[in-house]
Amino acid sequence: MSVEAPGLASQVVWSASADRVRPGSDRYAWVSDDLGVIEPNRLFFAPVKDLGLGGHVDSVITPGPDGTAEVELRAHGFNT
Repeated sequence: MSVEAPGLASQVVWSASADRVRPGSDRYAWVSDDLGVIEPNRLFFAPVKDLGLGGHVDSVITPGPDGTAEVELRAHGFNT
């Protein structure tokens, strides 16, 4: 399905009833731009924890002054 949308706007471009599109970890809506102006994006029809993406996330937390902290996250091996 191709949809044109004006810049700096938000609008509904697709919807479906629950009997037509069943939620599941193997289903998602893909949004992309033919011109490459925006990055492709997916809307999954299941919680992220149920997607079975594989991989792992490493984190390093370094306490800072005045109750602040620096947090570094690195993701490895996730399917795209």
